[in-house]
Amino acid sequence: MEEVRALWSVPGLHLPNVLTVTGSRLGAFMVFDSLAEAIARHPAFAARRTPVLAVQGMPFAYFLVRPPVPSVLLSGQARVLDAGTPVPLPPSALGETAVMWLITPDEAGNALMSADELADLIGTLEGVSA
Repeated sequence: MEEVRALWSVPGLHLPNVLTVTGSRLGAFMVFDSLAEAIARHPAFAARRTPVLAVQGMPFAYFLVRPPVPSVLLSGQARVLDAGTPVPLPPSALGETAVMWLITPDEAGNALMSADELADLIGTLEGVSA
């Protein structure tokens, strides 16, 4: 952690960015806004939240989840990010566009919802089953 803080404070032409990569320890779903809002309002999600981030001005949010992630997600408004996909973490910026937490890890109890739980909730809200 000290090394990250030291690197973060080095002056330069660009603000530092933090990226994570999806894989065996972290999964992510990209969910379009209308479905993301429905998930956030659902009692099952309120009882067991997971960190969610967004890129300012983009019409979707990233829900971070605990793998394994489903290989198929029957949804027109959400998709599973493939293993090896980089995901920017706040307070990063993509050019001039800020990456921000909608639900911080602390607000989610420093825990990840399982990918299966989120997939089931998406299926329930969209009225489909896998």
